[in-house]
Amino acid sequence: MSKQLFDVHVERVNENANQQPEFDMKAVAVSITEDGQLTIQGEGGKSRSLSAWGSVTITRVVRGSE
Repeated sequence: MSKQLFDVHVERVNENANQQPEFDMKAVAVSITEDGQLTIQGEGGKSRSLSAWGSVTITRVVRGSE
C-alpha cells in the first residue's frame, strides 16, 4: 500500500524579515489545530510547524505505477 503524497504551497504572514514569504513542500500529511498551528509532515520524516501563515494550497499528487 502506497502513501498519499501532496504538493503544499504556503504563503506566510511575514512576522520576521528573515522568513521566506512563501515556500513549497512535498508532504505525506498536513494538519491545522484549533488555535491555527499548521504542521506539514514531509517525506523522509522532515516536518515544519508554523503559527503565522496566510494561505495554504494543497494538491494531491497522483502517482503512476513505479
